[in-house]
Amino acid sequence: MIKFTPRLRTIVKAVLAVGVFAAANANAGMIFTVDPTSNGLVTVGGVVQPAGIAKFDADKIVGNSTVRLTTQAGPGFNYNGTGYIQYSGFALASSNVNNSYLGVNFPGVLQGYNLYATFTQTFSCASALAVNVECSVTSINLNLFADKISDGSATFSQATLAADPSVTGGGTQIKLASGNFAYGVAGLNSLGGAYQNVNTNIALTAAGAKFFVAPNPFYSLTFNSFNNNTGGLATNGVNFAITDESGATTFSNALQVPEPASLALFGLALAGVATARRRKNSK
Repeated sequence: MIKFTPRLRTIVKAVLAVGVFAAANANAGMIFTVDPTSNGLVTVGGVVQPAGIAKFDADKIVGNSTVRLTTQAGPGFNYNGTGYIQYSGFALASSNVNNSYLGVNFPGVLQGYNLYATFTQTFSCASALAVNVECSVTSINLNLFADKISDGSATFSQATLAADPSVTGGGTQIKLASGNFAYGVAGLNSLGGAYQNVNTNIALTAAGAKFFVAPNPFYSLTFNSFNNNTGGLATNGVNFAITDESGATTFSNALQVPEPASLALFGLALAGVATARRRKNSK
């Protein structure tokens, strides 16, 4: 697991600014292996299925997101965001994975699990958030959960101008992973759509290591891109309710080797960080 010290945060931002992580992830997401019957998540005829009987590979988790943004008090143009991602499926090489048990709910016959992430985040914008204003994602606190459906399915409430979106657990909620560092951009386009492209770190829990079984150790970064349609945005000028964002989450490692041109940019980024630190220390 990567520990994001203040110095490493500076380096990561410099590297991301020149696109090294984007180059490393330019192709499809990295392949990972899921054990959907881990943690007692799947039942058949009321009987919990043993772990390890239905593993599958994927390179992407797809779903929908909703978030409510509120304006922070004080100087500048800063916003708080609260939201969730409700995942609906896995994919491998642009094809759906059909044996994931995700969202399966046939009471007394076959029941699987829900998969979702909850998050809070902050944004900083150059001006008041409006069409064609792009903002930087300055922080995030993200948690990934599996919801065992057989003991009560979670309910999901989308964002409104008056209330944050929420997830109410109906039974066992198993925390799989968390992330506490983000770098990315978000904004509104000219058709009234909203977008987010956010990279975060990720750390699996013990239960998460049983669910995401390979690679081991698991990837250290997530890449998240979500966009909504024109009708999925409401605002009163102070608060923003964004609904029906669709997109995907993929995984990767900071230690992947980029193309030679990106390596040169990486060296320039690190050199810039070192120069900035020397100037600071000389004052």
